[in-house]
Amino acid sequence: MIKIKLNGTKDEINELMEIMKYSFKMLDVSKLHRNSKEKGHYRCTIEAKSYKKEMYGVYEVWTWDDVSYRKMSSHETMEDAEKECEKVKRENPERMGVCYTVMSDREYSRLMSD
Repeated sequence: MIKIKLNGTKDEINELMEIMKYSFKMLDVSKLHRNSKEKGHYRCTIEAKSYKKEMYGVYEVWTWDDVSYRKMSSHETMEDAEKECEKVKRENPERMGVCYTVMSDREYSRLMSD
């Protein structure tokens, strides 16, 4: 378990907590307290633990008119995913506009949210 101390405006703290929910399970979040040193700033403490183990996917990427991703497999380690990706590349003849890559679930989520 870890303790995270946040300091900033309400919007900044809420934005950070929104991002953190993908990586951590929030166990306890203290109330926002006004920061006496900076006007409009607050502080809070979060107790959290890692939400889930990072997973890595092998993706087929189509780059014709628009970029699209298709998850082909999922692995617990980057090394396993990279091995699988190399195997897929060997088994599939090179096609124009199609490639294969490895991304963590977190990287894929960030990519899709942008």
